[in-house]
Amino acid sequence: MKQSLQFTFVAALCSAAWTAACSSPANTVTQYQGQPVNAQQILVAGERFRNLYASPKQFPVTCEQDCYVPDPRVKCERHAENCQVQWSALPAKFGWQLQWVGHASFRLLTADGDLLLLDPVSNGFDWPINWLGAIVGSRRSAPLHRRLAQDEVPAAVFYSHAHYDHYNRADLKKLPPQTRLFVPMGMAEYLPQQGYQVHEMAWYSQHRVDKLSLHFVPAHHFTGRNMYEIDGDKSLWGGWIIESGEHKLFFTGDTGYSPVFQDIRKKYGAMSTCLLPIGSYHGDNYRNAHLAPEDALKVAQELGCERMIPWGYGNHSWLMGDKSSHSALLRLLSMHRQLKSAIQVQVLNEGEIVWF
Repeated sequence: MKQSLQFTFVAALCSAAWTAACSSPANTVTQYQGQPVNAQQILVAGERFRNLYASPKQFPVTCEQDCYVPDPRVKCERHAENCQVQWSALPAKFGWQLQWVGHASFRLLTADGDLLLLDPVSNGFDWPINWLGAIVGSRRSAPLHRRLAQDEVPAAVFYSHAHYDHYNRADLKKLPPQTRLFVPMGMAEYLPQQGYQVHEMAWYSQHRVDKLSLHFVPAHHFTGRNMYEIDGDKSLWGGWIIESGEHKLFFTGDTGYSPVFQDIRKKYGAMSTCLLPIGSYHGDNYRNAHLAPEDALKVAQELGCERMIPWGYGNHSWLMGDKSSHSALLRLLSMHRQLKSAIQVQVLNEGEIVWF
């Protein structure tokens, strides 16, 4: 009798799950061709995508000394740990509002009132990584900043790749049906079926939303949600250029240093605002797939960035390949001085809002 009741309970759960799945509208997926030119064939064949360039054998510059000099604008409880930044806002030029939610997540409000979300992850990792984190101890406390108010509907949501710290199913499920999602080619298979309008894009493809021109561009990284043997690099990874009139905002997603940024500059011209990662560069091979702070300054120079906003550090960071919460930021500021960089840097605290 007990086994029968257990079977009935499990069957009821399965039936409810099946009913919920069947009642959810399917996503519509539109694919956009670019590079590689055979991207669809790679997907169908289950093959793996590759970076356009090999990892560099040496980097343009590497900090050798005085890499983590304290900065009076970064107030910390301990050296480079648990800090608050006191930074003067740069002059607003384009009438856009930006909020850094934390890690790689941003909210953008354009001058025309379009709300855009970049890599919206407000909590920890999805299952099963969150389960593993509960066992071994999670290194991140979720920021308490607003990602999406109850009455807000984003005009578009962008994902750079499928890694857990950039794509969270729980956050995505909070978005209403018909939300326009812009994802790398092959990433649609990771999305829940909720009637989303999914735009799967190859490198150097483009699309328009209202007055915005959207471009998906290469990065030097990798992707996957499972063990590499299962799905590693079976979808693309990259960055987004969001263009409106004279303003070009560039969000790299995760990337290492590569000549690809010189290619992007040649194709699209100089960038107005660049959201560039500066963390996760310590450890074996980390720098092959992530920008060290000095790499980020070099990329900003090659892209012609008028303004650079760094991300990847912070009190709520995962500390993946970093010494402490703000060590990457101190290294960026130290190298900015050592290199006498002309790049205008706007530094934010998690949750902070600026106009640009």
